[in-house]
Amino acid sequence: DVPQHHRRIVHCLQAGADPSRPFCSHLVPLRVGRSFHTGLFDALVAEDEARSTISREHFQILTEELSHGRGYKRDGDSRPVCRFAVRNMSGNGTWVNGDALQARGGEHAITHGDVIALTRTLSRHNGTYQEPFIKFRLDLSQSCVREVRQADSAEAHARGSAYHEEASGGSPSSEFSAWRRHLDTSGVEEGDEVFVLEVCGPAVNCEVPIEDRCIPFSLPPEADGQEPQLYSSLIVGRAYQLEFWQEVLRGDAFNTLSRQHFEVQVWRLPGGSPSTPRFSFLVRNLSDVNPVHVRSGPEETADEPAALLHRGEQRHLLDGYEIVLNFEQEHTFWLIFRDFTDSTSILATELEPTPHSQEAPYGYR
Repeated sequence: DVPQHHRRIVHCLQAGADPSRPFCSHLVPLRVGRSFHTGLFDALVAEDEARSTISREHFQILTEELSHGRGYKRDGDSRPVCRFAVRNMSGNGTWVNGDALQARGGEHAITHGDVIALTRTLSRHNGTYQEPFIKFRLDLSQSCVREVRQADSAEAHARGSAYHEEASGGSPSSEFSAWRRHLDTSGVEEGDEVFVLEVCGPAVNCEVPIEDRCIPFSLPPEADGQEPQLYSSLIVGRAYQLEFWQEVLRGDAFNTLSRQHFEVQVWRLPGGSPSTPRFSFLVRNLSDVNPVHVRSGPEETADEPAALLHRGEQRHLLDGYEIVLNFEQEHTFWLIFRDFTDSTSILATELEPTPHSQEAPYGYR
């Protein structure tokens, strides 16, 4: 009996968004869960048992702009063209149109009218089954953006967007994450991408597509007959990715980037196996001039204030953390850490951040 207007979650552009900035700089994920919509779930889900299956952050709705001002205007409609995906953030899983997303970080493309459901486990005479107890329907009918259509997808494909099919089963993959190379669950091998840094923010040239705004890192080659390296790192700065930064950043931001600004350290942890290694990641500031900040997610929804790192200071990275440069300045930008190994989803509740540690992170806390 909850009124309809109290059963809606409306996602808006960031408060105080500067209309002179590119639209894509205003996009942040919609985070859904008990921590963000306590009153909604208390009103809609009366049973404590069912409500307890809703995670503090259960899923996210992701939005990616495709238009980038490149002539996507159709039928007089000049609204930005976007595509959408749901990302599961819960160990209890999220269902999209009857398909289960069980892995944390798993994504599924969605369009107007698609149904996202939360379920609970019930028993019957021949076993258990999942029963939906709350459903959400994506409604873009009054949106300030419009979803990608088949004609737009074809145009995006012609412009070089990557589309592929899942290795298992051959069904179309999520267009939202099609550009990313996900690791096979059988393990991590030489040449596999361990993580990627995705560059975002007001200082980013939004004409550059998302697949060209990413810095991937792969495991280094292993010498024959030797054990895998325990440590490797990616150094980020003008001296290492000069052409990349010249294309991605606007002039003011590019000039603030040091030759060696920071490094992301990759440590192989004990307890894994050769086929399924586990990793820990740290970011370490290398710049004498410009500090680095680290936060646990988008500024609007981060759980705690951004941590300031001076030269030589370091901090653990978990999937989705953001490394921020030019913090709280007009030409700020950040790099989103995407862990492709699932290591940090395992370590998230075990590793304690050590912002001022000078030692490598070995083992668990």
